[in-house]
Amino acid sequence: MKGLYIHIPFCKSKCKYCGFFSKSEYDDDLIEKYLNQVINLIDKFDDFEFHTMYVGGGTPSVIPYKILDNFFSKLFKKISPERIAEFTVEANPESLSEDFLYVLKNYNVSRVSLGLQSMDDRVLKYLGRIHSREQSVIAVKNVRKILTDAALNLDFMYDIPKVDESTILKSLKDIVKLNPEHISAYSYSFDTDFLSEKYEVQKTSYLKVKHFLERNNFKKYEISNFAKNGFESVHNKIYWTMQEYLGVGAAASSMILYNGKRVRFSFAKNIFSFINTPYITDFEIVLDWGELLKEDLIFGLRMLDGVNIKKVTDRYADKVENFLEKCDKLFQENFLQIKGENLCLTEKGELFLDYVQQFLWEL
Repeated sequence: MKGLYIHIPFCKSKCKYCGFFSKSEYDDDLIEKYLNQVINLIDKFDDFEFHTMYVGGGTPSVIPYKILDNFFSKLFKKISPERIAEFTVEANPESLSEDFLYVLKNYNVSRVSLGLQSMDDRVLKYLGRIHSREQSVIAVKNVRKILTDAALNLDFMYDIPKVDESTILKSLKDIVKLNPEHISAYSYSFDTDFLSEKYEVQKTSYLKVKHFLERNNFKKYEISNFAKNGFESVHNKIYWTMQEYLGVGAAASSMILYNGKRVRFSFAKNIFSFINTPYITDFEIVLDWGELLKEDLIFGLRMLDGVNIKKVTDRYADKVENFLEKCDKLFQENFLQIKGENLCLTEKGELFLDYVQQFLWEL
């Protein structure tokens, strides 16, 4: 299975905590030039047969609906829409118009991901978000009204510095009441150092978030993702199961398989370079069996079901047993476990995923 990711690097306002590449200074002419280059580059991969498509950002919903309609029309002349099993588009509440949603409907978008983060207006303002609780509710209603057959994901953020746990969990309850099929729950990240000076409490709400969602029929299937039965993100699972994906756009990354090797590359983080003279950066070829095995385990352990030991043994033979012997400390300290034929995290391991991954990388 192969996935196509299209990065839209435009936002009405750049959130200070966000580590994804985006810019808030743009006009319609720049958007059109950017999207035309996306089409040109996808055309160069005409031997790819994509099974999932994900339009993310940035904020795709800032694209004027007529420009979006023209873009999708050109795009589906380059790829086969009948092969697309899942088509996701991200949006933010403040920019999600009904006209935009009707374009999504016309092109059979099957999944919408809304960046809510919180249902508390004070927290939204604190984070630098420019939408309100009311706009979130309206956006959800409009998605349900227009995209009647689409699944809905809602993003939620917890462990926010200086925000009471009770306030965060109240937002989670309100998000569940909106009845999405999928919830992405992320612990606040200090990648950009925003709010880092206010961080004092070394306590996470992860287990409370996880257990509340599970009680409300959202099954955890990946470290940050919960879904009702049958609504797991097919595209996101491509990343964690080391399948192929092509990322097109400024700062977009790809991973392609070639003769048993993993080839990774990205486009530069510059909109104008991408439009005028797109070039590839961070080019890497992974061919060492030990490194390939590490990647299979490290990425696969993000999934609740973990990694099937038989499958990796079929590929890497005795290297798997030798590697697991080196992981004895992780078993002894209750970070890893064997469940049936799978190697997976314990609940303690979920809490300390960064430590587990670092341990494995350094073996």
